[in-house]
Amino acid sequence: MPADCTNYSTCPLINNSGFISEPGHKDHYIKKYCRAGDNNWSKCKRYLMKRRWQFCPDFVLPDTPGSTDEILDKFEEEQ
Repeated sequence: MPADCTNYSTCPLINNSGFISEPGHKDHYIKKYCRAGDNNWSKCKRYLMKRRWQFCPDFVLPDTPGSTDEILDKFEEEQ
């Protein structure tokens, strides 16, 4: 069985009900990223943001387009 993402226990996507409003999307992300082994969760933008910047904005989903730098720029523009 593949290992869970190292952020699994603290990630709002997993732990906050209502973080993802579309039915089925949460299960899709969990299956495709969170519980699919390090080959897949290491591609998750939430994981990459936390690894690079030690935080992840709430608008970021596992498949958010753009680099971590671009995501950070967007976050800073919204502040």
